[in-house]
Amino acid sequence: MLIPYIEKYLYIIYNTILGADIKLTQNKYIALVDCDSFFCSCERAVNPELNNKPVCVVSNARGCVISRSREAKQKGVKMGEPLFMAEKDHPECIYIVANHKLYLDISKKVMAILKDISPNVEVYSIDEAFVDFTGLTRLYKRNYYKLAKYIQDKIMQEVKIPVSIGVSKSKTLAKLASGRAKNTKDRILLIGKRKINKSLKDVDVSEVWGIGRRLALRFRKFGVINIGELLKMDEELLQKNFGINGLTTKHELSGEYVIRLNNRSQIPKSISDTQSFPEFTSDYGYLKQELMSHIHKTCSKLRKMP
Repeated sequence: MLIPYIEKYLYIIYNTILGADIKLTQNKYIALVDCDSFFCSCERAVNPELNNKPVCVVSNARGCVISRSREAKQKGVKMGEPLFMAEKDHPECIYIVANHKLYLDISKKVMAILKDISPNVEVYSIDEAFVDFTGLTRLYKRNYYKLAKYIQDKIMQEVKIPVSIGVSKSKTLAKLASGRAKNTKDRILLIGKRKINKSLKDVDVSEVWGIGRRLALRFRKFGVINIGELLKMDEELLQKNFGINGLTTKHELSGEYVIRLNNRSQIPKSISDTQSFPEFTSDYGYLKQELMSHIHKTCSKLRKMP
């Protein structure tokens, strides 16, 4: 006899909590702060003479290009291009060997600024972070654009690193806005509910976070080329062919906050230490020595983790 009453009150509690959560998530605003050409920007932060010059950071003295300044991109330098080819085709560029310790130190300073501004920050990579803007407009007495501008200016003033910021109602939309913000004058882009349907409907699905070129080819088989067509796609068909991630992407693109921010430090799924060989070799002893060196560095990273 007690079971119906227990179920009733559990149902009330469940809907009260879930209902409140839904109301909160409907008004969520998330920002994606992305450091522009991060490795190159770090080199410019410690050496201002590099400003406005075509700069490339390479993996090592005989390695590949792993970061390019805007000027270097305009010259035609390709990401991942071997240094000897880049130097031959673009001798006017400045090539600098990567200093990962410097980049990590500067990254920590950028993330510290973001965590000081918002209590909910997810460090996504060494040069990207999701920031929960919800409620901050009242706290800082700034609208979303001015808040993004405040963060952008603060990072530039204190760390000398330029950032692009995208703001929207979900992580997927914020990521998309951040990427497109790089091509705007002030490198800040807000995507509200109205802009989702108007300005994004013709954007190619390959630009969407988590889709990329390969998955975009699969979408094309279903006649889905842009975001507008993806949003119209039948959910049962979408989940059947693209799984729960495909369905989640659709809801995120609709402005629903589905993928939550995770501000807890997580043990990485993989740890690596990579570097290109300075020259081609088939020397077994040399290869074994290099392999042991990389294993040692990787294990050192693991030991330092909490």
